[in-house]
Amino acid sequence: MLDVRTFLVVLSSSDLLMAFLIFAYWTGHQRDRVLRQFFISKCLFALTWIFYLFVRNSDKVSILWVVNTLLFIGAYLEITAFLKLIHCYRRLMRRLYLLLLGAGLATFLWILRLDQQSDVLLAYFSAGFGSFVVAPAFYLRKKRKESPLIRVMSFFFLIIVVCSGTIACLDVLRNMSLIALRPEWMRVISLFGIYLGFFLSNTGFIMIKNEMVALKLTRQATIDYLTQALNRRAFFERTVKHLQRCKRTHAPLSFLLFDIDNFKAVNDTYGHEIGDLVLKDLANRIYSLISGEMIFSRFGGDEFCLLLPGADEEMSGIFAEKMRETVSHAIIRMGNGTLSYSISIGLLTLMPDAETTIESLYVSCDAALYEAKRNGKNKVFRGHYEAAATLADSLIELKE
Repeated sequence: MLDVRTFLVVLSSSDLLMAFLIFAYWTGHQRDRVLRQFFISKCLFALTWIFYLFVRNSDKVSILWVVNTLLFIGAYLEITAFLKLIHCYRRLMRRLYLLLLGAGLATFLWILRLDQQSDVLLAYFSAGFGSFVVAPAFYLRKKRKESPLIRVMSFFFLIIVVCSGTIACLDVLRNMSLIALRPEWMRVISLFGIYLGFFLSNTGFIMIKNEMVALKLTRQATIDYLTQALNRRAFFERTVKHLQRCKRTHAPLSFLLFDIDNFKAVNDTYGHEIGDLVLKDLANRIYSLISGEMIFSRFGGDEFCLLLPGADEEMSGIFAEKMRETVSHAIIRMGNGTLSYSISIGLLTLMPDAETTIESLYVSCDAALYEAKRNGKNKVFRGHYEAAATLADSLIELKE
């Protein structure tokens, strides 16, 4: 059977090694509070295993209470650090975990005073550990479409939840003499579940941390900081893919180019701070309308574009008019009054073919936007695609 002493040595040494590696990394990222919290949890776990290694043969209630308290606090710090890492640690979640921690410690002390049988204590610890893992399992499950790593991690966290609940139930049933599973095997299953949880926590935290950093860098390179819309380069890269797909499937594609009417006057009259508020408000209103595979981008200044893959003339016309009307009712509240604004939209729908280019698509839609402006602004004007457009180099600079 499993040597518990050896098992504790492995756990303590692995946590110490992880703490050392995290500390080495953290020295160059000292502002990372999540990493610091995870480092503290690893140190706490390592010290707890080392302490229990030397006092595990003692039956004193105070020693068992100290060990359990340290483990629960360590689990609290580690799991909440993980939730912060995946941006799921909100006020309600913080209160829930503080409640779990307090209730867990109080309940364990109550059980310890009433019954010191190891089966009952193991059942309680398994149930408590499982309750701590439920939230990460749930939120990773919701985010499983973001990356293969998150899908795998959500699967393993669900396994830990199921295993913890199963172990707790088996411990209780055996204590009630309803099953005859040998206690040695109960301990092996419990310790294996603990080891699996800590192993996945260590590996998963580091891997997801690395993926979050990579996603952040990618986002900074593709997203406009002010409006959170795609920048021009990212928009063109994605548009190329949709053009190719629409060519293969013979599906229509619609392109909307729009800007804010009299935006220069807004900046000149109210200042660039108010101008930025208008840009943010416009972006939020557009985001409230788009769905599916629609692609929203800020080209620069107050010029935006929207790609609607699969949208024909009727669908794109209805959407463009709804967008114009939604923005025309916008009101920006300022300290000394309010400000309203409108947009003009150039609209283009076509069936892409081998000759369709992004440059010509942009130039043709820009001509439609010019007509919307010339016809009184706050308008939607549908243009026609000109494959031989020669104004591309004067209207657009593809390379930044």
